Amino acid sequence: MKTIAATALLAGLAVAGAANAKASDADYLKANRCVGLASAETLGQIDVEALNGFIDAEGRTRTAFVLHKGEEERSRATREARTTNSQRVARLSAELSGPCQALLAPAATTQAKSAAGQPRS
Repeated sequence: MKTIAATALLAGLAVAGAANAKASDADYLKANRCVGLASAETLGQIDVEALNGFIDAEGRTRTAFVLHKGEEERSRATREARTTNSQRVARLSAELSGPCQALLAPAATTQAKSAAGQPRS
């Protein structure tokens, strides 16, 4: 009986910890890259406003070094997105529709949870 209670307690703590987990520096840099890639209309469409909201929210807790690297990553991706090479365009389009969309999924879930917690007027 004690092991069941202990297991339930640990599972509850793990869920609570996951809810408060912040994005990693790598995710922050990836989001900046995605915004840079989204600047090229030829690569596809993505919700840039949601990514910018993610970057703003996560940028508050980042060091100056990571913030600077984020700006560099965005600039590099913007330059890369201007390519006319069909293979690069295909690779960048796949990145924008794959990993970049995956960054938006947790944000949508978080926004839905916060909207659900708001009282209706």
